[in-house]
Amino acid sequence: MSSDFDEICLLFPEKFKLFCMRFKKTVTSGFLGKSEKPLMGYKLISSNYSFVDTTPADEAPERTFSLTEKYFRYCAYRRKKFFDSKLWPLIISIVASVITSLITTRLL
Repeated sequence: MSSDFDEICLLFPEKFKLFCMRFKKTVTSGFLGKSEKPLMGYKLISSNYSFVDTTPADEAPERTFSLTEKYFRYCAYRRKKFFDSKLWPLIISIVASVITSLITTRLL
């Protein structure tokens, strides 16, 4: 599962649009713009258009998009990756240096 998320490479505008979609539950294709195809390709968003009504009409119903469960799993994966690769090594190194400095000041 993590190999799927390793291959996802999002640009800043795409990340920002996905973040905004967390608060705006459904958005139109006008909001997504050029980001629509890559995000659909990664399956981070899905179309809410049912494709059931095929009767001819003057205006086509507007498609709306919403976030998928895969997006929320991707966020959890990125959060875990951040803690494992950046935050914990920083905390461990700070704690080790504080302990080392306390030991050396007590011994001298």
